[in-house]
Amino acid sequence: MVMIMKIRVLLALTIVGMFIMPIMPATKASTNLHRGDIIFGKTWHPIPQIPEWHHACLFRGTLYTKNVVQSDPHFENWTWRERWWWLTGQFDRLQQSLNSRGVGGVEYTTLSKIHEVYKKVAYAYVKPEYASNAQKSFAVKFAENRKGRHFDIVSYWKYKDKQVDGPPNSRSGWYYCAELVWAAYKHAAGINLDSHDTSSDHRVYPKDIYNSPLIHVFYDEGLNW
Repeated sequence: MVMIMKIRVLLALTIVGMFIMPIMPATKASTNLHRGDIIFGKTWHPIPQIPEWHHACLFRGTLYTKNVVQSDPHFENWTWRERWWWLTGQFDRLQQSLNSRGVGGVEYTTLSKIHEVYKKVAYAYVKPEYASNAQKSFAVKFAENRKGRHFDIVSYWKYKDKQVDGPPNSRSGWYYCAELVWAAYKHAAGINLDSHDTSSDHRVYPKDIYNSPLIHVFYDEGLNW
């Protein structure tokens, strides 16, 4: 009977450990995040035309309660009509509708929220030989100064391009997620984190930044999966 109880206890601890162990490395790794570091996220389901990593954003620093700046489309707040426009390629109508309702765009959030929303998360930093700490801070400041700008539907889905900066009332001043990260570093340090570009597709994907030789990924929940 005592042996059976021991087996049950060990089994229970093993099951609990399965849920606890994956969390511990992320918690430890997050203490190594600094202002200007890049965070990647992947959802549990595929998203058309967004391969591998689905999100990229910037860490603002440990002094902030909302320690991440990102551009998020907030798909969960789209109406059924807006989702239909997206599925049928009516991107101008979708952009206009989201803009008028104030859905999606550059905002602050928390690292814990990123882990809550995305199934897999990775952390990276731009290598010091390409961007100084001051430049990394300037990159984040660039993104912070664009808080409230619209999420850039048309540049990604219709025109397949990206822009560093522009007026807030035009698409050149709006940002999709990876575009914001790319533009911030392009503006602050003059470096191009888009490791892959073609004549027919100038979009910057989160995976392009992830695979850039200019960054170092120091934590990745997605390895070997």
